[in-house]
Amino acid sequence: MSSSTKSGEGSPTGTGITWGLRPIEGGPSDIPLVPGELQELIPGVIRILAPNAGFFTGPGTNTYVVGGESAIVIDPAGTDESHVAAIKNAISNRQVIGVLATHHHSDHAPGAKALADDLGVPFMAHPAKLEPDVALADEMEIDGLDSEVVALHTPGHASDHICLFFPHTGLFFSGDHLMGGSTVVISPPDGDMAAYIDSVKRLKTLGIETIMPGHGQPIYEPDVLLDWYIAHRMEREEQVLSLLDSTGVSIVSMVAEMYSDIPEAAHRVAAMSVWAHLIKLEGEGRARLASGEGAASTWCKIGDVV
Repeated sequence: MSSSTKSGEGSPTGTGITWGLRPIEGGPSDIPLVPGELQELIPGVIRILAPNAGFFTGPGTNTYVVGGESAIVIDPAGTDESHVAAIKNAISNRQVIGVLATHHHSDHAPGAKALADDLGVPFMAHPAKLEPDVALADEMEIDGLDSEVVALHTPGHASDHICLFFPHTGLFFSGDHLMGGSTVVISPPDGDMAAYIDSVKRLKTLGIETIMPGHGQPIYEPDVLLDWYIAHRMEREEQVLSLLDSTGVSIVSMVAEMYSDIPEAAHRVAAMSVWAHLIKLEGEGRARLASGEGAASTWCKIGDVV
């Protein structure tokens, strides 16, 4: 296993067509993202990159083995035999207390229950979308590790999203709530922009020192990242408001205007985020649905919201 030093500059190398285009923290690191390698990022944190690089996953999903003699596995990511073998290699000299999925999405949760059953340990997750052995809730402490660890319910990207926080060290495992090298897709109806922004703002109060994301490199300047995420979402919201009028504007036309800096092939995903912003604005009484459904809908402004 190799070990990293703090870099925190630039963007990670990945495969998604928008990966690394945003000016946010998360790499590159002295440890490249290589599937299957057991990479000790800091003492007590081993990263194993799953072989699932792609449009939504960027370089792939980060599986983490966290702890010393007692450890927890976070986001096994799938059932690929080589990846499962690498996880088992990483835990061979450890007492595993559980296998945790940060949320139900297909690049994080599959394989978690099977691995937990194979190891004879509980499968841990929020119960909104999954059926865990241990149902995690907000601010719930997870026993059995050498250090205190708290589960935090962080809805927004997914209604069942869970992050893990180690308050004594400031170590934060963000799943898909925050990423190194990309913004996060908010896709209604399970994705909720209002909840997401609230969840990100909440993290500012925790004293986070290092973020270990579900995709991309570690983030060593968390306050910079959190401020950027919040500002970016507020900027997008203002863009949406500025494009709305009293007669109706389609999400398709808004995306073409707002996302001219990214490949057109990514506009379908961008439309989901615009839709999520509009639902938030509707809840605040600042926009209303004019016609259509979902990301193909048309919206109007309410009152003087430009």
